[in-house]
Amino acid sequence: MELYQDFTLGQNWTELPNYIDELHKQSMHAILIFDPAIQVDSESFERGINGSAKFVEWERIDQVPRAIQDLYPLVNNTKIMLGTVWPLKHVAFPDFTAPQTREWWKNEILRFHEKVGFDGMWIDMNEPTNIGTNENDTQPITPNHSNRPYISPLMCPLNGSDSKYDMPPYETYNVFVYENGSEKSYLSSKTLCMVGMTAEGRIYDMKSLYGYFESIATRAGMEAATSKRPAVITRSSFPSGGHYAGHWLGDNLAAWGDLQVSVVGIQEFSIFAIPYVGADICGFRGNTTEELCLRWHQLGAFYSFSRNHNDIGQVRQDPAAWPSVAAAARQVYLFRYRYLPYLYTLHYLAAISGSTVVRPMFFEFPNDDAARENNEQFMWGDAMLIAPVLQEQREVVYAYLPREATWYSLRDIDYGVKAGPGSTLLNAPLNQLPPVLIRGGHIIPRQAPEVTTIASRKNPLELVIAVNENYEASGSLFWDDGESPITPHCCSMYKFDLRISSSSAVLNVTVTDSAGLKVPSLNVIDIFGYDRVPNFDSAVVNGVSYSLSRCASYDATKQIVSINCSNLLDISNGGGSISWSNGPPVITTPTGEPQTATTSSVRQTTSSTAPQTSVTTQETPGTTSGGMKIASNLLSAFLLNCIAAVLLNYII
Repeated sequence: MELYQDFTLGQNWTELPNYIDELHKQSMHAILIFDPAIQVDSESFERGINGSAKFVEWERIDQVPRAIQDLYPLVNNTKIMLGTVWPLKHVAFPDFTAPQTREWWKNEILRFHEKVGFDGMWIDMNEPTNIGTNENDTQPITPNHSNRPYISPLMCPLNGSDSKYDMPPYETYNVFVYENGSEKSYLSSKTLCMVGMTAEGRIYDMKSLYGYFESIATRAGMEAATSKRPAVITRSSFPSGGHYAGHWLGDNLAAWGDLQVSVVGIQEFSIFAIPYVGADICGFRGNTTEELCLRWHQLGAFYSFSRNHNDIGQVRQDPAAWPSVAAAARQVYLFRYRYLPYLYTLHYLAAISGSTVVRPMFFEFPNDDAARENNEQFMWGDAMLIAPVLQEQREVVYAYLPREATWYSLRDIDYGVKAGPGSTLLNAPLNQLPPVLIRGGHIIPRQAPEVTTIASRKNPLELVIAVNENYEASGSLFWDDGESPITPHCCSMYKFDLRISSSSAVLNVTVTDSAGLKVPSLNVIDIFGYDRVPNFDSAVVNGVSYSLSRCASYDATKQIVSINCSNLLDISNGGGSISWSNGPPVITTPTGEPQTATTSSVRQTTSSTAPQTSVTTQETPGTTSGGMKIASNLLSAFLLNCIAAVLLNYII
C-alpha cells in the first residue's frame, strides 16, 4: 500500500505484480491485506462518492464536527463520520449493508486486480476498528511513521440527549477491558460512535455485523475478479459468515494460555458455521519462546486455517528462527499436506451440508460425559482425533479416547498401533508429532505431500483404513479441479467401503457424483486391526486375478496390511474393487508372539512405516492396564504376584 491506503501500490513495491506472477508460475498464491477504512481525499473514495456508495454517517447534520469535515472537499457537505486508522489523514467507513457500496467495493477490487494479480483478500480492522476514539490528548502512531501529522480523533456524544447509545445504562464487559488507568472507556472506545447510522440501522445495533457484510462484498469482488472460488479471511465475523469468508481468532498473545484457548476457539467457530478458522501461530503480541512456538506449530497445523503471524517489533517467530522449530514445523506440515484430500473433503461437505471440519468430540460421542467435558482435544471430521501438547515442559499427553470407538495411531513412531480407549497417557516428545489417531470404522484418503497443493494433487491416491469391531470401514473423497466455483456438475464424489469376513476382504469404490475428472490411481492401502492372515496371491482387481505378493506385506504383530502397488486401481471411470481371501485368524500368545489358530507361527513382515509403539494406556491416573508392561526383570514371580495383589486391592 501507499501509506496504508487500500487499492494503492507503494512506490517501493512496484515489482509486486511481477513477484506474484512468479509465484503463480510455481503454483503458489498471494493473499493481500485490506482495511475497510478509506482515506477521504483518495481516488478510491472519490469514485465511491461519484458512484453513490454509502458510508457510516452521523444521524443528524448538527452532530457533524465541522472543524474536521471542512478539511476535505469531498465530505464537507455530508454527514459521513470521519475517523483515524493507519492512513495519515482522516478516513470514512464504507456502509456494506448498502447495495451501491458493495458494487463500488467490487469495482475497486476489479480495478486493483488488473494491476496486481492477487489470489485472495485478508480483510482486517473490520469490527470496525477506529484508533483514538474519545482520546483528546493522544494521537495513535502509525507503524514506521512516528512523525505523522496530528489529526483530530473521533469524539462521540458522551453526555446530553445524544449519549444514550454511547453511554447506555448497562455497559458491556468490553468497557472495562479497555479502561486505561484512570481513563474512562466507553462502548465506542477503539471503534465508531454507537450513534452512527448505516442503511440498515444504527451502529449500536449493527456493529457486530460489520465484518459479515464486508465479507459478502469482498467475496463478490473476488469472484468477479478471478472467476474462481475466492479466498477471503476476515477478523470480524458473525455466525454463518463462513459461507463468505474464513476467520482468524484475532490479536492473541504469545502465551501458553492463548495456545490453550485457541483449541476452544476453533471448535466454537465451527459451531458458528465458520469452518475455515485458526489462531495466529506462536502468538501475535509479545515475544514467543522456542518451546511455545514449536508446540504451537504442532497444534496450528491442525487448524483448518493455518498461519504464523506476529506484530511489528516482536522477536522473529518464523520456523527457521530455531532449528528445532523448523524441524517440527516441517514434520507436522508434511503430515497436514499428506492428509489434505481428507481435509478438503471435509470442507466440501461443510460447504454443501453445514457440517463441521474441526469439531468437538461430543459431536461424535454425545452420550460420553468425558468427551463433553474435554476442551483440550478435537477432531477432524468423524475419523481423526488430535490431542495436542498444551502445557510447558510436557512430553506426554494425558488424553481421553472415547470408549465407543477403537483408535489407532497415525504417527510414524507408533503407526497403526491400537490405543485406549479411555484415559490414556500418550508419549509426545518435542521432536515427534502430537498424538493423532484414526477412529475404527473409517477410511481416510491421502496423498504423498509436495511443496504445493497443486503438486501434491498429482501424486497417487492412498487409503489408510481402520476397521471397527465388525471388521468394517467406510469413507469418502471429494475431487474437483481445486479452484472452480461449486456447481451441480463440477465435481466427483467417491465412496470407499471395506468389509472383512473370516474368509475374505472386499474393498469397493463407487462414484456417487462424477464430473469426468481424471483422478490419480489408487496405489497404497494400509489397513489397521487386520487379525487374519491375508492370501495376497488370491487377489482380484476389477474382476481380474492380480497377485499382490510382490507389493504387499502383513505385519502379524501389529495386525497391519500394507499394499503399495503401482497403478493398482484406476477409480476415475466408475470406481472399482479389490478383494482377496483370508487364512486363519491371528492369535497373540502370552509372550506377545503372533500365532494362527492352526499353526504355531505365521509369515510376518514388518513395514518400515510401522515402528514400535510408544502408546501407554491407563484407565485412571496411577493405575495400569492392558498394554503396559510392569518391570520385566523383577527378582521372582512371588514378588511380582505380591505387587499385583497390592495394586488390585488399591484399585478396588
